[in-house]
Amino acid sequence: MVKLIQDFKRTGKVRQRAINNFTQRFLHNPVNRCYNTAGGDNTHTGDIFLLFVVKSKNDHFDQRDAIRETWGNELYLKKFIIKTVFILGTPVNESLKPTWSEIKEFNDIILMDFHDTYFNNTLKTSTSFNWVPEFCPQAQFVVLVDDDIYVSLETLVMYLDRLPEGNRVNLYAGRAFLNVNPYRNTTSKWYVPVSEYPWNTYPPFVTAGTVIMTMDFVSDVRIAMRYTKPFRLDDIYVALIAHSLGVVPLTVNTTYGHPVMWWHREFKDVISTHGYTPKQLRFAWTKRKSMKIT
Repeated sequence: MVKLIQDFKRTGKVRQRAINNFTQRFLHNPVNRCYNTAGGDNTHTGDIFLLFVVKSKNDHFDQRDAIRETWGNELYLKKFIIKTVFILGTPVNESLKPTWSEIKEFNDIILMDFHDTYFNNTLKTSTSFNWVPEFCPQAQFVVLVDDDIYVSLETLVMYLDRLPEGNRVNLYAGRAFLNVNPYRNTTSKWYVPVSEYPWNTYPPFVTAGTVIMTMDFVSDVRIAMRYTKPFRLDDIYVALIAHSLGVVPLTVNTTYGHPVMWWHREFKDVISTHGYTPKQLRFAWTKRKSMKIT
């Protein structure tokens, strides 16, 4: 896979036939989200430090509003340029009318033509990896995140800004897991049959709630996805590709897969934590701003 990507970057083509062509259709694409439109010219700003791609759902209006008001607020930090986009599929039994109103107001939603179901998270993730290098290639760091995540923006930015040079290439980081076995129980939400995955252990992976990456890794995964069979679990799908690229996930212990609330001792060092309601997110944001940042 490494050689394939090198050849593709050099010539724009390879001998291997693509088995996973990106055929999903954009119902709305905020193509100028990472552009500087001053003076009427659509040009890349060239200095975006961090791009958040937030996986959301049609009826999660409150979550998106809370994120826009807190860690997704693009004007909050003055020293660093930060952009936020949300990615949604279409609802199965709900109206899209409120979503179109939201799109008109904020223009920060990538709306796709596939249904927003659990196992279509792989489509949502692959769409993200396709969209980012195409429409925001100048971002240094990309964080793929769920909409029930609280992010301590200052802590995340300080972590990224202080990364050693050796970790700024092919960064694939977050809450990493090793030696995890596939679920073979058919009643499990994460059931995977042997016919789809015959091995006994998954490669090391970063759980999908918060995935921290550099643009070079995102760009390489985008190419590799064309030659990698889709997998029903999106975090494992990315891990399979990372494994084929020889990229080992970096563990960030302060990205939590469970709620760490503002009264917990660990909260002051949190980069991200899972399981927040919009109300909790706003309150935690207020509490964090009152703490001394070092």
